[in-house]
Amino acid sequence: MKEFKKGYLPNDSHSAKVMGSGTLDVLATPAVIAFAENCCEQLLSHDLSENQASVGTWIDMAHKRASKTKSEIVVCAHIIEQTPKGASFEFKVTCGDELVAVGKHKRAVIDIERFMANV
Repeated sequence: MKEFKKGYLPNDSHSAKVMGSGTLDVLATPAVIAFAENCCEQLLSHDLSENQASVGTWIDMAHKRASKTKSEIVVCAHIIEQTPKGASFEFKVTCGDELVAVGKHKRAVIDIERFMANV
């Protein structure tokens, strides 16, 4: 099972108040999703050729606990299924010993030139 772990240090721009997803200075759910997608993208990128990339197509996440901005979070992702067309992941997000979020994510493998010609 392929696994990748990456630490992120959120700042004020990642707060719910600044991102507009809430009114408090806590780590915003959209920021947690972005960190999780980034970790999954980096894990899959090692298997892609120069003319390929991956794009997120689906995510399901439970944000279980609030955390402060400026507190390091760690995303641990692993591939649960992989084909030439894409991959499915499970991930967890922690802050210290606390579980912040868990989820599943899917990414499609695309040909960069063909994809960008259709955008």
